[in-house]
Amino acid sequence: MRPDFSDEEIIKFTLNMSVGLVTGCILGGVIESGRWFELSGWGLVGGGWWALRRWCNTQQWDFWEVYDWIAVMALWFWFLGSAFYGWGARYAFVSSFSGIIVTWFVKSHYRKFRWYPSGKVGIVGLSAVMVYAVYEITVAILNAAPVYWWGLTLSQTVAAWVIAICMVTVYLRGGNRFHTNVKIFKKKS
Repeated sequence: MRPDFSDEEIIKFTLNMSVGLVTGCILGGVIESGRWFELSGWGLVGGGWWALRRWCNTQQWDFWEVYDWIAVMALWFWFLGSAFYGWGARYAFVSSFSGIIVTWFVKSHYRKFRWYPSGKVGIVGLSAVMVYAVYEITVAILNAAPVYWWGLTLSQTVAAWVIAICMVTVYLRGGNRFHTNVKIFKKKS
């Protein structure tokens, strides 16, 4: 993070994020499995996003700048946690390592992308969340999880929606607009 944040702000921020992450993880587990103390990855992502959004609004920090930083840190924690867990977390290990490579590439090159002319920050965090969504879809397929809707598990459904929302957000943050760039939305003269 930037050096102009005081130590007190960073400690309060860390505590706020911890409460949001734990709350989201537990509530997500209850929603996903119906049992307490069943942890949920999407609850963790949602709780962290909510806590970060709330904090940045009250402290007047740039949400997208902090979001990029937090998302890359989360990928590293995911990678290290899956490395220490061992063979049982091999999918998480491969996915988190792939996510680190993808976000490094995006962070190094996103200002050069022609389809992202604005060069605004935020694309790194969004790409990290999309990597996690692809992981959730893949793991549910490989583990033959029970099916809920349209041939998808709850986690896969959330992941598909998250990917769609992230892609639209990247498109719009890139300075593109649907009414000017997509021909089906143009009015006929």
